[in-house]
Amino acid sequence: MHTLFNKLYHNFDNHVNINGLMSIRPKISKFIANNFSHLKPVLYDSRGHLSNNKLYGILEIQEQFINNPDIFQNKDIIQECIDNNIFSNYIIFENDNVIEGSYNLILRDPYSMNEKQFSHSCRVNPIDKDFHFFYSWLDEQNIFSDYGRVNFFVNPKGSKTELHKDIEFENNWETNDHFVLFNFFDRKKLFLYNNTTNEKHYMQGKCLWFVGANFHGSDPVSNSTYSLRVDGVFTKDFLHKIGRG
Repeated sequence: MHTLFNKLYHNFDNHVNINGLMSIRPKISKFIANNFSHLKPVLYDSRGHLSNNKLYGILEIQEQFINNPDIFQNKDIIQECIDNNIFSNYIIFENDNVIEGSYNLILRDPYSMNEKQFSHSCRVNPIDKDFHFFYSWLDEQNIFSDYGRVNFFVNPKGSKTELHKDIEFENNWETNDHFVLFNFFDRKKLFLYNNTTNEKHYMQGKCLWFVGANFHGSDPVSNSTYSLRVDGVFTKDFLHKIGRG
């Protein structure tokens, strides 16, 4: 398995104001509740990134339709769903093998995943303006000099995060793939997976950083829950604080 500075993952809880973060958690839950209509199934890419190669990624099915709509029934319905950006919400009911589990609530969406860490490279959802209370806490921590993608992963009761990896391995994870995954509830059991030994390595903590080229996921949850990923560029002060400056 790939490591970051000789560790499978890093727990930043001791380097941020955790009590302050948890004090605004009810506001975060309210924010998600207010914007439930914006939830969409996670658009996993199954082309090498899903552990179960029998599953389809939603984007692949949409591409198949765009390239060859005549092989699909209900073409008018599918086209209308694509036009209204609700295809992912539709196809989970109509396809037996499509990936399903967690849902996205995207606040800042990168134009290119290669530049997901930069604010200028992201389109901003109008609801993002209502999330200022979290950004105030985040800016006080001085974790990032800039941050781009901001994305919730919401798990309904009984669902899991499918075993997947984000991207193929590169040699510069320590410098080019800075992010924090905030796990607000202990009920979401996040793990890294060793596909050679079939071992799960559970990640402890609220503020996590790991190598996205390792397979990872979460166990089925006992109650509905969520986590939040923020991609950015770590400040020199924060890198020093975690012993890497």
